[in-house]
Amino acid sequence: MVLLNFDDEDAEQRAPLHAAAYCGNAEIAETLLLSGARINAKDSKWATPLHRACGQRHAAVVAVLLQHECDINARDKLWQTPLHTCAANGAVECADFLVEVLTTVNTSDRAGWTPLHHAAYHGHLQMVQTLLGLGAAVNAHDKRDRRALHLAAISDHVRVLRALLDRGADVNVRDRKAESLRCLLAAGVSVHATNRRGQRARLLLERGAEVDAVDKRGCTPLHLAAACGHDVLIKTLLQYGADANRPGPHGMTALHLSALNGFTACVKQLLELGVDIRAVDELGRTALHLAAYRG
Repeated sequence: MVLLNFDDEDAEQRAPLHAAAYCGNAEIAETLLLSGARINAKDSKWATPLHRACGQRHAAVVAVLLQHECDINARDKLWQTPLHTCAANGAVECADFLVEVLTTVNTSDRAGWTPLHHAAYHGHLQMVQTLLGLGAAVNAHDKRDRRALHLAAISDHVRVLRALLDRGADVNVRDRKAESLRCLLAAGVSVHATNRRGQRARLLLERGAEVDAVDKRGCTPLHLAAACGHDVLIKTLLQYGADANRPGPHGMTALHLSALNGFTACVKQLLELGVDIRAVDELGRTALHLAAYRG
């Protein structure tokens, strides 16, 4: 007679219960638990079956695991709880089960991210709204002093930005690098469509964001927009009063930075808006010098 071990592990240290949770098979999960499977078994990443079920949005499996009194505060190697996993994957129905027995929704993981950070970064609007409704701290910061608003901004989630602002998120808060949200939104390397970039900027500016906020390098949002070639964003910033001739790193203005990086559309836009074409940087160079050097 062959005796089955319901906790046999595969190469990733995952037990059959992990597999049932991942695949969303609540009936098999129930059978395994009644047969003695360890409910809080951890795989090589320290994830429990509850983590796996939450990651795949399998609410029925989550309900079974909770009925068998699984550890709702179990942490994986990144110190993330099942609620963090729900937030990162937009598993609202799973989260609804968890919050019935949780005492807080503001637990931080290894990076200092709360579930709200994860939901904002991934753009899960319904999850963000759910967490805020349950008392999530809208201005909680991670280990780099970034708030959920920073993460929503750099990930270009405009609707999440609006939801956070509506609940009191600080639009001018700075992270550890002294970069305000305005500077982050202008960096632009991770954003997608130009019209969305302008929409995001207008939203934040209308909510009181500092148009000339300066980071540790001496860059304002206008400098960053010019250096990255965002002509629409340049227009938006100037419409809201950005200082077009303000010197930045090494005394360079927005016009210098656009010319240096070969962004013709940005140069034309700045000239049409009346910037000082004769402004010089710390080495006495005008934008024309830099354009000539670039060829």
